[in-house]
Amino acid sequence: MAAALCLPGIVPAARAQGSVEDGLSLQAAVHRDGARSTGLDAPSPRPLTAEQLTWHASVAVDGRHTLQIRASQDTWSGATPVATAPRVAGGNRAVQRGQAGALVSVGASPMLNGTVWLDTRDRPVVRDGAGRAADAPELVHTLSTASPEARRQLAIKLQRRLEHGLIALEAGVSQERDHRARFASVVRRFDDGPSSWTLALSATRADIAAVLDHDAAPYLDKQAQATQLLTRGGQTVRVGRRNDHGASVAWTHLLSPAALLDSTLSVTQSHGDLSQPYKAVSVIFAPRPPVMADTDLVAGDLRALLERRPERRRLWNAGSRLVLHHADSDGALHLQASAFADDWGVRGLRLGGEWFQPLAGGALLSARLGHHSQSAARFYTPHLVTHQAYRQVSIGPDGSVVTRPYDLSRLPAHYSSDTRLAAFGALSAGIGYSRSLGPGVELDLSLDRAWQSGRLRWGGGGEAAFADLQHWTAQASLRLSFDAFGPSAADPAGHADHHAAPHASETSAPAGVGGAHAAPGHGRWMLGLRHAAERWGGPWLSGTRRLSDATAAAAGCAGAPCATLPSRMAMHMNMLELMVGIGDRASLMLMAQHMTHAMDSALVPGAPPQDVPVHSGRHEHGGVGDTQLHAHWHGDGEGPAWTLGLGLSMPTGHSGATRRRMHQQDGALLDIGMQTGSGTWELLPSATVHGAAGRWSWGLQLSAASRLQAFNSEGYARGLRWQASGWLGGRIVQGLAASTRLSWHVDHGVAGAPRDAVTPVSPTDVAAQHGGRSAELGLGLNAALDAHGGRQRGTLALERLQPLRPWVRGVQLSPRGQWVLSWNHHL
Repeated sequence: MAAALCLPGIVPAARAQGSVEDGLSLQAAVHRDGARSTGLDAPSPRPLTAEQLTWHASVAVDGRHTLQIRASQDTWSGATPVATAPRVAGGNRAVQRGQAGALVSVGASPMLNGTVWLDTRDRPVVRDGAGRAADAPELVHTLSTASPEARRQLAIKLQRRLEHGLIALEAGVSQERDHRARFASVVRRFDDGPSSWTLALSATRADIAAVLDHDAAPYLDKQAQATQLLTRGGQTVRVGRRNDHGASVAWTHLLSPAALLDSTLSVTQSHGDLSQPYKAVSVIFAPRPPVMADTDLVAGDLRALLERRPERRRLWNAGSRLVLHHADSDGALHLQASAFADDWGVRGLRLGGEWFQPLAGGALLSARLGHHSQSAARFYTPHLVTHQAYRQVSIGPDGSVVTRPYDLSRLPAHYSSDTRLAAFGALSAGIGYSRSLGPGVELDLSLDRAWQSGRLRWGGGGEAAFADLQHWTAQASLRLSFDAFGPSAADPAGHADHHAAPHASETSAPAGVGGAHAAPGHGRWMLGLRHAAERWGGPWLSGTRRLSDATAAAAGCAGAPCATLPSRMAMHMNMLELMVGIGDRASLMLMAQHMTHAMDSALVPGAPPQDVPVHSGRHEHGGVGDTQLHAHWHGDGEGPAWTLGLGLSMPTGHSGATRRRMHQQDGALLDIGMQTGSGTWELLPSATVHGAAGRWSWGLQLSAASRLQAFNSEGYARGLRWQASGWLGGRIVQGLAASTRLSWHVDHGVAGAPRDAVTPVSPTDVAAQHGGRSAELGLGLNAALDAHGGRQRGTLALERLQPLRPWVRGVQLSPRGQWVLSWNHHL
C-alpha cells in the first residue's frame, strides 16, 4: 500500500505546493531489499536493488510565475517473488557448481510447476520412505531474478501566485520498458490569515505492454488473460490499460507561533487492468477421489496462474501532522498519523514521529520512527487448491484425442499472492543530516531501515514468516538556491569579480569539452552539472564498410552465425562536478557519474538453435559510474590562457553486470559497452589552451585515458583512449555565443576477454569488437547566466556532435551522434 501511494500522479501532493525556492536540486537514492528464504541450503539470489537519480529545477519566470521541471530515472535488478508455494513443492531449485561428486549449491532458480501431496483437508504433506505422511505447512516465495531495467519520468509544473494563494498545473510522463504513464494535476491553494486550504485533482493513464519472459512463459498458465495476449517479434506480450483519478483537500492552520497543524483527505479511483503482469498464484489441481488406493493422499498438480485482481478500486486516505517547536532546544517535533481503506478490504494505519535538532555551524540532525499496519485484501491467498484436473484427455467419437482445460469458473473470481496485499506490520527508523556548504548550497543525507512482518501487525493475524522482509534506503541531495548569490550575498556593492571575464559565454569552452574551467580563486567553489546522450544504430560497419544485417550476422560472432542482432543502443550520462580552488593557480575537482544504457535487439531470422541463453528484446542497465578526481593548474596573462590537468578515475561503477539466469544457465555478461564502469584505475591527463580577441574566441585541448591495471576482476580492460579538439567561437549578442568544434578521437578497444565468456550470440558479445576512431563535428551554443546586479555566475551550454566517416574494429553499429548539455555555477 505504501508503494502504491508513491506511484507517479496517483495521489496529488496537496501539502507540497507551498513556497517554491528559485533554485536547483539533485537527489540520489539507493534502495536494497534484504535476503529472502528460498527453502534451500543455498545462498539467496541477489535481492532487489534500485537506484534513483532526480533533478529538480525551479525558476522564477517573473514576480508571480514559477516554472518547475523534475526529471528522474530509476534502475533496478535482482530477485523478487513471482509466486508463493508450499516448501515441499520445491519452487526454488538449487543451482550447483563444481566437479562431479563435489557439487556446491551457489544459488537458486525458480520452478513454477511440480507435484504437492495433500491430505483429506487439502493440507500439504511430506511422505517418507515408508509412505507415512507428515504435515508440511511451511511456505516460501518462488523467486525470479530480473535483468537490469530502467524507468524515466519527466514532469513540468507552472505555478502562479495569487493575491490570496496560488494555482499550479502539472503534467508529466513516466516511461519504462513495459509501462507508459501520462499524468496531470491541478492544485489551488487559498490563504486566509493563519489558515490555508488546498484542493487538488489528478489523473493518470497507463498503457501496459508486458513482455512475458520466453524462459518462463511456457510454465505460466494464461487462460484467464487470453484476450490480453499478443505475439510480437516471437514474444508473448500482455497488453492492458488503467486509469486513476484522484482528489484531495488539505487544511493547514497555525495554532500558535510554536505549533502548526495540517490535515489531508484524499480519494483515488482506479479502473482497468490493475493486476501485476508478472505476478502468479500457485494453484494445486487435486481431483478427488485419491489417486492412491491404500492412502488418503492426493498427488496435486501444482501450476502457476497469472494473478487476477478486480478491475476497480477506490482508496481513501486521511492523515494529520502536528509540528511543535521546543524553544529551549530550538528543536521541532513532527507527529504524523494517517488511516487508509479501500474496497478491496485493505484497512490500515500509520503512525510516525520525527525530531529535528539544529546543531552548531548551521547543521540539522533528525531522527524518525514510524509504524505501519494493515489488513489483507479479500482475494489475497498464498496459494489455491481446486478439486479438478488441470487437463483432461479423452477420445472423441471420431477417434481423435480431445484435450479439455480446467474449468476457470470453479476458481475464485480474483486471486493474488502479492504479499503487499497481505496482513502485516512494518516498523521503520531513520536518521538525517543536513548542512550548509556555503551561501545557498545545502547537502542532505539520510538513511532509513524498515522491518516488515506479520508479527508486527497490530492485533495479530498477520502473514506467516515467509513474507518477512527487511530493506534499507540511503539518500543524498544537493540543493542550490539562486537567490543566495545576489550582490548582497557575496558582494554588496555589486562589483564584478576577477573571475567573471574569463568565463563569459563567448570565451567558454563548448559543452562537450571537460576540464577547461578553473575554480574562481583560492577557497572558492564551482558547481557543475553535465548530461550527455549518445546513440548508435544502423547501418552495420566493419572498418568504414557498410554491412547488411545478414552479413553482420554471419561475420559478427567470431566465425559462428549470430542468433541476435542489436538494432540500436543508447547511453545517458549524468555528471556532478564540484571544484574548489586550493591556490591562486591550482584547483581540485571531484566528478561523480551516473550512467544508463539501453539496447534493442531481435532474433536473426533462420538462425540455428543455440546451446547458450539467447536474450532478445530490450536490455537496460544503469547505476553509479566511475568517480574521477582531477587536479588542475592554470594560468593567464596578456596571451592565451592555459590549463594542465591530471586526473584519477576510481572504479566505482559496475564492470561485471550480467543478465539474469535463464534456461538453467547463468546469465552472460552484459555488453562491455553497457557496463557503468571500467573496473580499473585510470590516469586522465589533459592540456588546454584558449584565448579571445574581440568577439571571437578559440581553444585547443588534448586529453587521454590510460588504465593503470592490466585487467579488471572480470579478465578484460579498456584500452588507451585519447582525443584532440579545436574550437572557434563567436558572440551573437551580449551573453550568447555560438561555437564550432572539430575533434579526433581514438579508442583502442578492449584487451583480454571476460573469464566467464560464453559462445557469442551477438556481435556485442565479442570483446575484440569494441573501439575505433572518428572525426566529429560539433555545433554549440553558450549562454552566460547572470546573477542579481548583472554579475555573471555561470554558463549554460549545449552542443551537438556528429561523427564524420567513423572507422570501427570488427563489426559494430554506426555511431549516430551525441548531445551534451552542461551548466556551471560559481559559488
